[in-house]
Amino acid sequence: TGDLRYRFGSTAPGGVDELRAPFGLGAAGDYCFVADTYNHSIAIFNWRDGTLVRRYGKQADAPEMNDPARVSWTV
Repeated sequence: TGDLRYRFGSTAPGGVDELRAPFGLGAAGDYCFVADTYNHSIAIFNWRDGTLVRRYGKQADAPEMNDPARVSWTV
C-alpha cells in the first residue's frame, strides 16, 4: 500500500539506538536485523514495538576493537 508500517532507531545523536547510514535489512520471527554502516555494527530490533534488543559490533564513537582496556561492545 506504500504506508509506513514500522520505524526503527532514534534520531537523537549519540543514542544507543541511533542508526547511521543503515544499509541492509533482514527479518526473522519478531526480530529485524539492520546493517548500520557508520556505527560499524548490526542492530537488532523487536519489530513489533521498535525497541533495540541488542547491537553487535563497534559503535561509531567507540574506541578501536583491538584495545582490550576499553569497552567497545554494546549489548
